[in-house]
Amino acid sequence: MKTKSIVAALFFFAVIALAAPTPPERRPNVSNKALITKTAPPISTDSKASPADSAALHKLAG
Repeated sequence: MKTKSIVAALFFFAVIALAAPTPPERRPNVSNKALITKTAPPISTDSKASPADSAALHKLAG
């Protein structure tokens, strides 16, 4: 008799657990992420590389 009541209780809780609604999947709000941008700093004439620097860099890369 005790075994039947334990099985009945387990069955009851299993039915309740299966019938319970599942929580909705969490989706983070990424709608505004692409709107945050920074403007590039202006390139001054002092920071431009000379042709010799460009050639040396090209030689190192190759």
